[in-house]
Formats: sequence, structure tokens, C-alpha cells
Amino acid sequence: MDINNNFEIQPNVKHHNSLPSNIQYKNNLNCLYINAQSLRNSLNDLQCFISSVNYKIHVVLIVETWIKSSEKQYYNLNNYHSVHSTRTSSIGGGASIFVLNEFDTANIVYEECTNNNNFIIISLTKADIHVGLCYRQPNNSLDQDGRIFLNKLDLLLNTYSKIYFFGDFNINLFDRSALLVNNYK
Repeated sequence: MDINNNFEIQPNVKHHNSLPSNIQYKNNLNCLYINAQSLRNSLNDLQCFISSVNYKIHVVLIVETWIKSSEKQYYNLNNYHSVHSTRTSSIGGGASIFVLNEFDTANIVYEECTNNNNFIIISLTKADIHVGLCYRQPNNSLDQDGRIFLNKLDLLLNTYSKIYFFGDFNINLFDRSALLVNNYK
């Protein structure tokens, strides 16, 4: 499936995006997106999977990490920089991004947890792009939280000119009567 001419999706494995020609990664950015439902229980399996594939995964994006702020330093992958956004008021949720060390730096340019919704945006300096990730708690009120969430998402997407955004938005796209669905589309 082609989206925007240069974005090819291969289900359940990786995403390819063309990068600027000045980067040394054969013009592809390989990303792996996972809903972990607890990184505590799957970090070793994830490390084994990454080690077993025959290509480099440049960016690993994970939602529903379920880690606490005080535990961030314990959740790392070999050869990757890690950044985490955790919930402050309850267990669950969370978002983490792991960037292959070859990218030199992966600076956090935005991180927020509001209403148990997590947002992270990093800058991949060498590639001159941004990568964003969010997790929206599914049981938040769709009317109030949905408007706030979509406004925040719209603001973030329009703030950064070169951004690839991933996430678990927890919006039922099959609910044709919901105003939130129409606004999201």
C-alpha cells in the first residue's frame, strides 16, 4: 500500500520512509511500533527479536509500557538511546522510544503526560526529522478529552515540518456517529 508516494507499510514488521540524502542509512528509516501491554514482561523478548532480524531497526516505538517514572533508567535496549513518558497518577499507559545509537543524538523536543495521555517527540539530528509517539487512554471521556487530545495532536503535527507520528489513539473509527471520529479523520 502506498501512502504519500514514499511511505510503504508492511504489516506487523517495519515501516520504510525515505530520508534526506545526507544520511548514511540507505535512505530508509526502519521503525518498529508495538503495543507492549507491559514492557516489564517483554523487554527481553523485544531485545531477542531485534537481535534476530536481518536488518537494522533504527527506531523502536512502544506504547502501554506500564513503567513508573522511578523505573525509567532500567528500561533500555542494547545499542539504543531510550526516552520514556510515564503516567504520573496511575499505573498503565506510557510511551517509550528507542533510537539506534548510530543516530548520534535523539533529543527530546517535547514530552507530556496530561489526563493519562502520553506524548513524546524526538529530533533525529543526523536525519533532520522528528519522530512522535502518543498513547491515549481508552476510557477517557471522548467528548472532552477527545477534543483536547485532537487539538494537541493537531498542534504537534503542525509544529514540526518533518515528522513521522505513531501512536495508540484509542478512537473507534467504526463509530460513524461519533463527532470525534469525524474530527480525527
